Amino acid sequence: MPYITNSDRKKFDLVINDLVENLKDSTALSGELNYVFSVVLHRIFKHKESYQTASTLISALECIKLEFYRRSVAPYEDLKIKENGDIE
Repeated sequence: MPYITNSDRKKFDLVINDLVENLKDSTALSGELNYVFSVVLHRIFKHKESYQTASTLISALECIKLEFYRRSVAPYEDLKIKENGDIE
């Protein structure tokens, strides 16, 4: 996770909080989340079209995926292994 300063986080937190409120109870989360991320990525790319921008965006997505798994999904899976037992 990119650990940006608290002051830099503040410019995003209100928008993120609103976005989460709109998405958290969604019955179409996969599609809506895909839409949100796609629009953000496409707009950033259109603003500054270049191979470097494309590479940066793709790299960020891959790092986001890995960090989400490491920090959120893996601990959840470990908890479920403790609760339900591991595979043999």
